[in-house]
Amino acid sequence: MNKTLSKILWRTVKIGLWTGGVLLLLFILLGPLMQKCKGFSDGDFMYLRPPKDKAAGERTTSLYRVSGKTRGMEEFDIPATASYKGKACRITRIREEAFSSCSNLTRITIPEGITLVGNGAFSYCTNLTNIKVAQGNKNYTSVDGVLFTIDMSSIAAYPARKKEETYTIPNTVTDIGGGAFHSCFVLTNITIPEGVVSIGEKAFAGCDSLANITIPESVASIGWNAFTDCSSLTNIAIPNTVTNIGGRAFEGCVNLTKIVIPQGVTTLNYGTFLSCSGLTNITIPNTVTNIGEAAFSGCSGLTDIAIPDTVTNIGGGVFAGCESLASITIPESVTSIGGRAFARCTSLTNVTIPEGVTSIDGEAFYRCTGLTNITIPESVTAIGREAFYGCTGLTSVTIPEGVNRIEERAFQECKNLKNVYFKGPPAENFIRAFYGNTILHYIEGTPGWTTPEWNGFTTRIWVPES
Repeated sequence: MNKTLSKILWRTVKIGLWTGGVLLLLFILLGPLMQKCKGFSDGDFMYLRPPKDKAAGERTTSLYRVSGKTRGMEEFDIPATASYKGKACRITRIREEAFSSCSNLTRITIPEGITLVGNGAFSYCTNLTNIKVAQGNKNYTSVDGVLFTIDMSSIAAYPARKKEETYTIPNTVTDIGGGAFHSCFVLTNITIPEGVVSIGEKAFAGCDSLANITIPESVASIGWNAFTDCSSLTNIAIPNTVTNIGGRAFEGCVNLTKIVIPQGVTTLNYGTFLSCSGLTNITIPNTVTNIGEAAFSGCSGLTDIAIPDTVTNIGGGVFAGCESLASITIPESVTSIGGRAFARCTSLTNVTIPEGVTSIDGEAFYRCTGLTNITIPESVTAIGREAFYGCTGLTSVTIPEGVNRIEERAFQECKNLKNVYFKGPPAENFIRAFYGNTILHYIEGTPGWTTPEWNGFTTRIWVPES
C-alpha cells in the first residue's frame, strides 16, 4: 500500500514539474513579445508601446484610448508627444475609435505629426462641430471643420454636430473613409460625387436623420455596416458598378422598403439587411451564388422573395424572423440550407426543398407555425436538432429512404403531426424526435421495423402510391 502511494505521489510530482517547466518555457519565450504588445499611459491617454524608428533615431507611438477628465472636456488639442520612460515619444497615429463617445467634445485639434487617423476615431462624439489640423501637418487638412487627407482624396471625419442638414462631398474625393460620417444625426441629405470608388465600413452608421443619398456609378465597394441604423432612409439605389456589399451594410434601416442588388454582386454577406423590418421588396440578381448568415433576418415585412438558380448556399438564419414571408422558391441549385434559415417564418405555408440538399440543419424551420406542407427530397441524409420544432400546422411528413439520422426534438411540439411515413429503415437516434402519439408508417419488409409498435411508437404498414 505504501509503495503504491509513493508511486502515485512521485507521478504527481513529475507531472507538476513537467507542467511547471512548460509554463516557465512559455513565459521565457512569450514574455518579451507580451511586453512589446503592452501599452503605456501618460495622463488620461493610453498609447501602444513604441517601436524605435531606426531611420529617424526616435520612438513613435499610437494614441488608442482616452480616459478620465479628458473624456469630459469640450475643447481639446491632441498632444504632439507622450512621455515614455521619461523621454518624449512622438505621437504619429490616432487609432480606431480613440475618442469614441466623448460626448461633450465640441472642438478638437490634430497635431502636426499625425500621419494616420483611424476609422471612427471620433464616432459618437455627438457634440463635435469642428475638427482642426495644426499648421504644418503633411497628411491631413481641415476644410470648414471637416477632416480630409492632405490631397483631398479621402474624407476622414465629419463632425457629428455640425448644424448643416445637407452636405456635398467635394468632387476631389475618391474614398469615403471608415466611420467618416458616423453618428452624424443632423444630416438629412448627402451628395456623393462621381469619382468616389469606395464607401468605408461604418461610413454613415448611425446617421438616423439621413433620408436621401445617391451612390454614384463610380462606386465599386460598400463596406461593412456602411449604413447601419440609418433609420430614416426609405430608398437607396445601388449602381451596377458595385461588386461588393459588406456584412450588415444596411442593418437596422427600418424604413427601407425596396432594394435592388446590382448585377456583379456574388455574395450577400452576414446580416446585409438584418432587421430591415420595412423591407417589402428585394431583387437578387443571378450573379449571386451565396446568401450569407442572417442576410435578411428580422425583415418582418418581407412577403415573398425569388432566389435565383445560381445560388448554391443559403446560410444560417438567412430568413429567421421574417414573419410575413408566405412564399419562397428554393432553386434546384441549392445544396446547403443552414441552421435557423427559416426559423419563426410564421406565415410560410408550403416549402419544397430541392434535390441536391443533403442535410436540413438544426432549427432550419423552427416554429414555422403556418407550415402545412414540407417536401423533403431523396438526397437528404440527415435532419438536424429541432429542425421542424413547433411546426404546429404539419399533419404528416414523408421521410426519404436515404435519411439515416434524425436528431433530437426534430419534430417535437408539432402537436398536429399524426402520421410520419418512412421510405426506409428507422433513422439513427430519432426516438426523441417525435411526439409519442405520432404514428410511424413503414413499407412492408423494410428491416428494423416491428408491428404493431416500435420502441413505444404505434406503427402501421404503408403502401406508397406508385
